[in-house]
Amino acid sequence: MYRRVKAIKRLQSVSWKGVQGVSAGIAFTRGYRDSSPAMDDEMKFEALDRIVRAVQIPVSADLENGLARTPEGVESNFRRISDMGCGGASIEDIADYSNPKAPVF
Repeated sequence: MYRRVKAIKRLQSVSWKGVQGVSAGIAFTRGYRDSSPAMDDEMKFEALDRIVRAVQIPVSADLENGLARTPEGVESNFRRISDMGCGGASIEDIADYSNPKAPVF
């Protein structure tokens, strides 16, 4: 994760206005594939928090499916990243990566 934070600091130093905390990048730096069920959500939140604390530019979070299976869970996770200082987030149009027929909310 250190290399990821170092790269983001470099972008900040050349006047970038903000960055996206990409789920694939966070997973790859820990040896997982993107959206891997083996990588728990706490690892993702921890990585986002480290990025937010390391830079002075806005960080937007890639929350994949909201990191939840219910609308209430998605809302809770959006509040969590807002409280940690993320300036925004994206969400993908899939509710459950293990079940492609799951309803999208």
